Amino acid sequence: MCLNNVQIQGRAVILGHPSSDENKEILERWEHLDKEFMYWAKYKNTVLIEVDITEVECWNNNGREYIDI
Repeated sequence: MCLNNVQIQGRAVILGHPSSDENKEILERWEHLDKEFMYWAKYKNTVLIEVDITEVECWNNNGREYIDI
Protein backbone atom coordinates (compact mmCIF):
# COMPACT_ATOMS: atom_id res chain seq x y z
CA MET A 1 0.00 0.00 0.00
CA CYS A 2 1.36 3.43 -0.92
CA LEU A 3 0.34 7.00 -0.19
CA ASN A 4 2.36 10.03 -1.26
CA ASN A 5 5.95 8.99 -0.51
CA VAL A 6 5.18 6.25 2.06
CA GLN A 7 5.11 2.56 1.16
CA ILE A 8 3.77 0.01 3.66
CA GLN A 9 4.32 -3.73 3.26
CA GLY A 10 2.93 -6.58 5.29
CA ARG A 11 0.94 -9.79 5.39
CA ALA A 12 -2.82 -9.56 5.00
CA VAL A 13 -5.59 -11.90 6.14
CA ILE A 14 -9.14 -11.52 4.87
CA LEU A 15 -11.48 -11.73 7.88
CA GLY A 16 -14.76 -11.61 5.97
CA HIS A 17 -17.77 -9.34 6.31
CA PRO A 18 -17.84 -7.06 9.38
CA SER A 19 -21.20 -8.40 10.57
CA SER A 20 -20.32 -12.09 10.28
CA ASP A 21 -20.32 -14.14 13.49
CA GLU A 22 -16.51 -14.43 13.42
CA ASN A 23 -16.18 -10.62 13.51
CA LYS A 24 -18.83 -9.87 16.12
CA GLU A 25 -16.26 -8.62 18.64
CA ILE A 26 -14.70 -6.25 16.10
CA LEU A 27 -18.11 -4.91 15.06
CA GLU A 28 -19.12 -4.26 18.68
CA ARG A 29 -15.82 -2.51 19.40
CA TRP A 30 -16.02 -0.18 16.39
CA GLU A 31 -19.75 0.54 16.09
CA HIS A 32 -19.64 3.19 18.83
CA LEU A 33 -16.32 4.72 17.78
CA ASP A 34 -16.32 5.09 14.02
CA LYS A 35 -19.34 6.17 11.98
CA GLU A 36 -17.51 5.51 8.72
CA PHE A 37 -16.85 1.89 9.72
CA MET A 38 -20.56 1.36 10.30
CA TYR A 39 -21.40 3.10 7.02
CA TRP A 40 -19.34 0.57 5.04
CA ALA A 41 -20.35 -2.42 7.21
CA LYS A 42 -23.93 -2.24 5.89
CA TYR A 43 -22.88 -3.20 2.34
CA LYS A 44 -22.76 -6.90 1.50
CA ASN A 45 -19.48 -6.63 -0.47
CA THR A 46 -17.53 -5.04 2.40
CA VAL A 47 -14.60 -7.14 3.66
CA LEU A 48 -12.42 -6.71 6.76
CA ILE A 49 -8.71 -7.18 6.15
CA GLU A 50 -6.21 -7.56 8.99
CA VAL A 51 -2.71 -6.38 8.07
CA ASP A 52 0.45 -7.28 9.98
CA ILE A 53 2.86 -4.52 8.91
CA THR A 54 6.38 -5.79 8.22
CA GLU A 55 8.08 -2.79 6.63
CA VAL A 56 7.52 0.94 6.14
CA GLU A 57 9.58 2.94 3.63
CA CYS A 58 9.64 6.67 2.96
CA TRP A 59 10.79 7.59 -0.53
CA ASN A 60 12.46 10.91 -1.30
CA ASN A 61 14.82 12.36 -3.92
CA ASN A 62 17.90 10.99 -2.13
CA GLY A 63 16.67 7.40 -1.83
CA ARG A 64 14.70 5.44 0.74
CA GLU A 65 14.42 5.69 4.49
CA TYR A 66 13.34 2.59 6.42
CA ILE A 67 11.23 3.02 9.54
CA ASP A 68 11.71 0.52 12.37
CA ILE A 69 8.30 -0.72 13.48
